[in-house]
Amino acid sequence: MKKLIVILFLIFLFSSYSDAQIYKGFGIKLGTSIANQYYSQFGYGLSYKYGFTGGVFKETHLFEKLNFIAGINFTQKGASEDFIQTSETGQYLGTDYFHRTLNMISIELLTKYDGNSGYLSPYILGGIRMDVFISAKNTLNGNELSRQVYNYPLDNNRVFGGTIGLGLDYRPSKLLTVFIEGTYNPDFTKLGERMLPYGNTWYTQGYSFEIRTGMKF
Repeated sequence: MKKLIVILFLIFLFSSYSDAQIYKGFGIKLGTSIANQYYSQFGYGLSYKYGFTGGVFKETHLFEKLNFIAGINFTQKGASEDFIQTSETGQYLGTDYFHRTLNMISIELLTKYDGNSGYLSPYILGGIRMDVFISAKNTLNGNELSRQVYNYPLDNNRVFGGTIGLGLDYRPSKLLTVFIEGTYNPDFTKLGERMLPYGNTWYTQGYSFEIRTGMKF
C-alpha cells in the first residue's frame, strides 16, 4: 500500500506537465492541527494538542465536478496529558503538563466534489493518506525530556489513515482560488505496540482535526 500511495501521488502531481499552463491547479495551504491519541493502557483518549500544518498540492480535474488532489504536508501531531499531584491526605499540590509532539510528513490522495462553478463553491473531499515520522519531542512543564526519561510506543515510521472534510472555494478571478477547509483525519494503523510484562498489549493510535486555508492557481 505504501508503494501504491507514493506512485499515485507522483503520477497525479506531474499529470499536467504536458500542458502549456504547467502551474494550473497547484496550490499551498496552511493551518492548525488539533491532534489526539488513543492510549490503550488507560483505555481512553488523551487531551488535544494544537500544532502547525502546511503543504503544497496539485488539483487535477477528472470529470464534471469531480477533482483529484495529490498533496504533501508537514503536520504536527501528538497529544497532551495533565497530571494532578496530590499529597497522601488528598491535598492538591499542583498540575504537571506533559506534551508529546510528533512531526510528520503526510502524503494525501483525495477526491473532491465541487458544489457549483460560481464565485463561491462549497465542496466535500475524502481519501487516503500516509504519514511518515520525522521526529518527536516530549516536554514536561515546558522542559524537554529525553526518550530515556519518558518513552511510549512509537515503533512504526509510517502510519496509514484517511481524510474526510468540507470546504469552501472563493474564486475572485480565473487565475486564483482561495479556500478554507476542515478535515477529520483518523489513523488506520497504530503508531506503536508493545507487550507488557503481565501479558497485555500497550499501543497508541492517533487522529486529528485540521483547519486549513490556502490558495490555488
